[in-house]
Amino acid sequence: MAANGTRRERIAVLKQDGNHVTGVLLSPTGDSRALEGNVVDGQLRLSGFTGPAPSLYHGALAADGKLAGTVYGLRNNQAFEAVRDDTATLPDPYSLTRATSDGPVRFTFPDANGTPVSLDDPRYRGKVVAVQILGTWCPNCADETRFLALWYSKHRSRGVEVVGIAFEQEDDAQLAARTLPRYREFYGIDYALLFGGSLDKAAAGVRLPWLNEVVAYPTLVLLDRQGRVREIYTGFNSPETGKPNRDFVDRFNATVDALLAEPVSGS
Repeated sequence: MAANGTRRERIAVLKQDGNHVTGVLLSPTGDSRALEGNVVDGQLRLSGFTGPAPSLYHGALAADGKLAGTVYGLRNNQAFEAVRDDTATLPDPYSLTRATSDGPVRFTFPDANGTPVSLDDPRYRGKVVAVQILGTWCPNCADETRFLALWYSKHRSRGVEVVGIAFEQEDDAQLAARTLPRYREFYGIDYALLFGGSLDKAAAGVRLPWLNEVVAYPTLVLLDRQGRVREIYTGFNSPETGKPNRDFVDRFNATVDALLAEPVSGS
């Protein structure tokens, strides 16, 4: 089911068992996480709760098969119209964000203690590095963090590293000193988690000049052993999405394997 809202195109993947309906809403930059509800007399009601963005989807099914209604949220409501389309697709998440050069990436950001961390530090030299651009307030980032924290615990001995750069609701280092350690503890993060500044995407883009823009939180950037950008994945599809999530995991692992097989510079 492809749904066209006033902001962007989305795909709803729904499963009905009697009156019970479950599913997930996919967008170019992430998903709604799990939705659940019912359909009675042609009236569909679905709800989801992500913490910062609870939502209620209420739609009516017309005789021509179209579904129209409203998405109710905390801050605003949005009308939608949808039609069944089993061939619907979204933009390629690997094409939405681009590197601005072919050279090595350089950045330095402070951790929660204010200690500067740089890709020039010995910990990262000659390694394949996944740079996670996130916010501790972001549900899709939380799903990606769960994946990366577990993945890193299993693969860190292979010569890989992960660095998280958190862009928060306020450009406040003292606030970050409180929120980042709690986030690390809750998700079991063993990799460096740094403070990038405000979540404003334009401001984040200025601090990350090696990207053409910050399209979405999260954004995951894979760097090769020389520190060059080799792949960028914008947004994140949670395990609830099924195949899109499995496709990401398979491609991520295959790309890391290929990068690890490449020689270290000068060897």
